[in-house]
Amino acid sequence: MRLVRMLAARALKLPKATHKLFIDRDLPMVTSDGVTLLAHRYHHGSAEPAPVVLLRSPYGREGLKAFEAQMLAERGYQTVVQSCRGTFGSSGGFEPFRNEKRDGAEAVAWVKQQPWCDGRVMTYGASYVGMTQWAALGGGAQGISAMAVQVASTRPSESVIYPGGAFALETAATWIGHLDLDTRRVLLRTTLGRRGLSAFRARVAAEPALRDTDVVASGRTLPYYQEWLKHPDTSDAWWEPSDFSPRISNAPELITSLGGWYDFFLAGQIEDVVELQRRGLRPRLRVGPWNHGGGVRHRLADAMRVFQAAAGDNNASARPQDDDQPVQLQLCRDTEWLGFESWPPPSTPQIWHLRAGDGLTADPPGDEAPDSYTYDPHHPTPSLGGTQLGSGAGPKDQAEREKRADVLTFTSSPFTTTTRLAGDLSATIHIHTSTAHSDLFVRLCHVDRKSVSTNIADGLVRMSPENGLGAAGTVRAVKVPMFPIGLLVKAGERLRVQISSCAHPAFSRNWGSGEDLATACDGPRCDVRILHDAGHRSAITLPVIA
Repeated sequence: MRLVRMLAARALKLPKATHKLFIDRDLPMVTSDGVTLLAHRYHHGSAEPAPVVLLRSPYGREGLKAFEAQMLAERGYQTVVQSCRGTFGSSGGFEPFRNEKRDGAEAVAWVKQQPWCDGRVMTYGASYVGMTQWAALGGGAQGISAMAVQVASTRPSESVIYPGGAFALETAATWIGHLDLDTRRVLLRTTLGRRGLSAFRARVAAEPALRDTDVVASGRTLPYYQEWLKHPDTSDAWWEPSDFSPRISNAPELITSLGGWYDFFLAGQIEDVVELQRRGLRPRLRVGPWNHGGGVRHRLADAMRVFQAAAGDNNASARPQDDDQPVQLQLCRDTEWLGFESWPPPSTPQIWHLRAGDGLTADPPGDEAPDSYTYDPHHPTPSLGGTQLGSGAGPKDQAEREKRADVLTFTSSPFTTTTRLAGDLSATIHIHTSTAHSDLFVRLCHVDRKSVSTNIADGLVRMSPENGLGAAGTVRAVKVPMFPIGLLVKAGERLRVQISSCAHPAFSRNWGSGEDLATACDGPRCDVRILHDAGHRSAITLPVIA
């Protein structure tokens, strides 16, 4: 493993290891409700108290699961990797997200009390290990010196489980499948490649009733998964233990956040950054053209920069400078990094209208006939790329989707100059449906000079009478919040908007029957009309930066 770490450090352009690695295994911490959580301490053998980097994880304390902790320890940071309750020897039952507030806050306090800690605790980690950082703050943790939060947000119910109100089927199934398997089988399925992952995705997509997806994914019924299905409304009080946002103001001044344009956490992650800005902090944000598993080469380097500042490193070049631009963006299809003072970047909103003849223009429409299609839940429109967790994520050629009769496309003329888009993205679509329960999925695509269409950013809204958007037989204007965008469009290239009623299996199909989410497996076809005339200006708003 040491050789692997050396090679990885070289690939990631990290400083050379300066310390030998020592490990104290299975350190017990007893929570206030009597649960014993186990932790490994990775350190360099010094008897002097020093700052500690804390990672709280459900994925184990050794091997590849603690790879980054070991890399940090070899560079002078002692790290503690604690297993969440109910995982890898820690007692109690594992319920995703729900116990992390109390356990996280108590873990911070426990680390501070150890003789090898000098009172300074920093936190680090990606995905679930990023969410446990927010959870510790949500539980009232005091005095965290620095945070390095990567591909994670304070509200997993909205980022992970129910984005746009629809169940994130592929993300949920992929995650529980990986989590429930032993490490060896996870590595096997991941490293042996796309064939196994694609077969897994096909099995998940083929299961009509959501209540059985946990068995398909993991081989058994998972109580926490069944509870997710019982609570599709993220404002339900059941989700309160999983909402880490109320105490976001406890975040330290030294905080860095890393995300990807194709990561399902990004929208929530940027909301957290904006809230920190609103509260007077200056969080660092780096976003690049990758999905949930990408951006690895930046993770440790970004974290070490704020850790060095928190640890009082005298090397000024290693610390965040006051005149640095804290928001760093690499746009899709670009190689440069752009710096800004805050999110969103300064931009000029441009409204591009859906037009007759499959057009997309800045000119408003006149008297135009609507476009229409029929959505059949028994033959759901495929997702084909996007922000979900799984083999279907990321940028994909959209030819297969765009040739379907249940997908409308609206394409611009070729751009005459190079244009950069960065910031918040949204669409307003005037829609008429034959069923009261239906979905509206909007996707923005880039079309290159060879006419290859690639997905860039999506947005989905689940419409129903309960949320005021479902009204069969009537026209309503539906605002669709879309994922943040970062895109370079060169002269000669085009943009395209897709409209459909499904993106399966990224999102669970809408059966249109109003039946319970867990058991629904049949429903009617839905006839859809998209209006784009002078009185119904369906459009997408693009943030154009200088």
